[in-house]
Order: sequence, then structure tokens, then C-alpha cells
Amino acid sequence: DLYRDATLYPLPGAFYLLAQFYKLFGPSILLSRWIVLLEFAAFVVLVFLLMRRILSLRSAGVVVLLLLGYRIWAFPHWQVYSYTTTCLLAILAAVNCLLRFFDQRRTGWLVAAGLLFGLAVYCKQDYGAAALVVMTATIVVEARRRGASFWRPISIFIAAGAGVGASVGVYFAAQGILPDLL
Repeated sequence: DLYRDATLYPLPGAFYLLAQFYKLFGPSILLSRWIVLLEFAAFVVLVFLLMRRILSLRSAGVVVLLLLGYRIWAFPHWQVYSYTTTCLLAILAAVNCLLRFFDQRRTGWLVAAGLLFGLAVYCKQDYGAAALVVMTATIVVEARRRGASFWRPISIFIAAGAGVGASVGVYFAAQGILPDLL
């Protein structure tokens, strides 16, 4: 087993996701490359949406071009399936959901942000920890700016993320590998 037979520091969310695709379509390098391509395309779209909030259309387009250039420059890292890419995609999706919550005040966006944050932690916990600090600080600053309490939104965000963590913990316990992971 992954944590019993080898020392692996990241949590296996991205690997389990890849395994599910392999179950559906059969294992192949081509499939993993398609997944990488689709993850990167979604990443670029989310960056563009984020940049459009603060930049002109032209400037956001330049950011997209820089990302595409970086992808070529970073060869081969961004061409191979990696838990890092999956985690960054989840974090960026969580940030976009959090911003939608700030715009619309709909709790569903906050729950989605928390769930995506939890998924990010499940893929790479150190990036998840950094996202937790930044996103909760952002919730506090935004609430203070409005003169509102930040406890409710932080509680909802963290509870949603913790729900993912609890589910993973229950799964690992049922598999008998929770002690090996801890």
C-alpha cells in the first residue's frame, strides 16, 4: 500500500483521481496526458477569470499568453500528471468561488470554496495550508471592510473543507491505513 510500503508525503487525492480515470478508460500515458491538458486548460480559464476582475481584457489576455509560454518553458514538468497541478487547479477554483461569494453573498459559493479547498489539501497539503492562511485572511479582511462579523463565513468555509478531510480520514480508517498515514 502507498503509505505502508513507501514514504510519501503528499496526500493521495490526485493519485486516486487518476486511478478513477484509469478505471473508467483503462491505464495509458495518453489518457494521463489528456487529463494534464484538460487540467491546464481549466487552470488557464480560471486565471483569466481571476485576472478579468482586476485587469483589462487585453492585460488578462497577456497573462494567458504568459501562462502558455511558461508551460512550454517549464517542459517537461507541466506535461506529466502531477499532484501539484491538480492541487493548484482546486485552489484556483476555490479562490474563484470565494470571490463569487463576496460578490453575491450566496452561501453555496462559500461551501464550494471550502470543498475545493479540502480537495486541494487532499492533493497536496502544504499548498492547502498556504491556501488556508490566505483564504481565511481574505474572509476576515472582506468582512471587516463591510463592518460585518467574519466568524460565520470562516466557520462555513472551514467546515466544508474539514468535511472533505473527515471523509478521507474515514476512508483511510476503513482501509486500515490511517495509522500508516499518520
